Amino acid sequence: MPLSEVPIVIGSSRDGISIVKTWTWPYPDHPGLLASKLGVEPKHKFYSEHGGDKPEKLFDEAAKRVARGECTVAVVAGGESLASSPSQSVESVFTPTSMDLGNTRRRQSVKVNNDESATLYAEFSKVASANEIAWSHGQYSDEKTIGTVSKKNCMICFPYPLLMNAFNTVNLAAACILTCPTHARALGHIPLLNAALSLAQISVSDIDLFDFYPCFPIVPKLAAHHLGLPVTGGEKSMMLLGGLTSFGGAGNSYSMHAFTTMTRAIREGKARTGMVLCNGGVLSYQYVVVLSKEGRRDGAYPRENPLPDEVTDLQVPEIEERPRDEAIIETYAVEYKRDGTPLRGYVVGRLKGNGKRFLANHGDESTLRQMAGAGEVVGKSGWVESDADREGRSLFTFEKRLKV
Repeated sequence: MPLSEVPIVIGSSRDGISIVKTWTWPYPDHPGLLASKLGVEPKHKFYSEHGGDKPEKLFDEAAKRVARGECTVAVVAGGESLASSPSQSVESVFTPTSMDLGNTRRRQSVKVNNDESATLYAEFSKVASANEIAWSHGQYSDEKTIGTVSKKNCMICFPYPLLMNAFNTVNLAAACILTCPTHARALGHIPLLNAALSLAQISVSDIDLFDFYPCFPIVPKLAAHHLGLPVTGGEKSMMLLGGLTSFGGAGNSYSMHAFTTMTRAIREGKARTGMVLCNGGVLSYQYVVVLSKEGRRDGAYPRENPLPDEVTDLQVPEIEERPRDEAIIETYAVEYKRDGTPLRGYVVGRLKGNGKRFLANHGDESTLRQMAGAGEVVGKSGWVESDADREGRSLFTFEKRLKV
């Protein structure tokens, strides 16, 4: 729909505008600014917090308002101009929980993980190379190129080189207009997709109905394995955009583009039902929306969220702010300089004495070299303590005690 027609569609005081918070500029009232530019005065105006799950959250909340009769038409939009505008500070963009998800490690070697990741990102690159709005349109990177560290594919943060990282410096924007079928027909427009479910309402048998998973972060066979589904017949397509690397990060509003692309795919007959799955920057925050032109079997969009706002039935490990004890590395990462040498090590570990979790940097060059080496250090023991001379940060070494 041309932008000039939007004021006609959302001209009622019963309508709403929801905007995904931007990284680029800190607008105090982005929805109000857009409403003013369009010359409309909607009843509902929402500006989200930071997070990649917010397009789905705003979309779902708008759909609920339409279903409850509180809103006639809702616009949900998001965009960034990170390629051409200086980015503002994004400190505290995400607020991850410290949820203990149990022993879910797949215990891959570094090489196996690299090979699998290279295969995954090559699939994404293939999709994006055919996507005319992707930053890498017309460019394809194969598995060998993606999996090999080189001058053009330098290591960013072990174990992921450049071509396995999100590219945020893009100018991209997208918007969705939601309404009920009756009002859509009255306007003379194609009825909008009117079926959506939360993840909790999707059973294993339901998942097998989906034709596209545009934001799913894993390849088809691997997805089937994790979901406990048999791989029968042809594989489903797991990506419509090309991923944060090849399509472009687009800040918080990446999955808004999945909505618009999915809508076109379903309207063009390429799919019957599709699922848009996203996370909020850390895996603790998830949102899922299912789209279909066939509508729900019970005919009604869910008016309330059946899930609690926070998960409370999982034990959360206590965090030790100033650790000093023998410890075990649970996971780690190494940040690299532009010249390919290691810059800084990051450790998430568990204290042997009280079982509390801690965060730390590397404490000496020997520890940093071991973390950046070819061997796996997850599960290895060392020593951690806080160093007041380094802004109170905690430091980890493989030596018994730090020499500070």
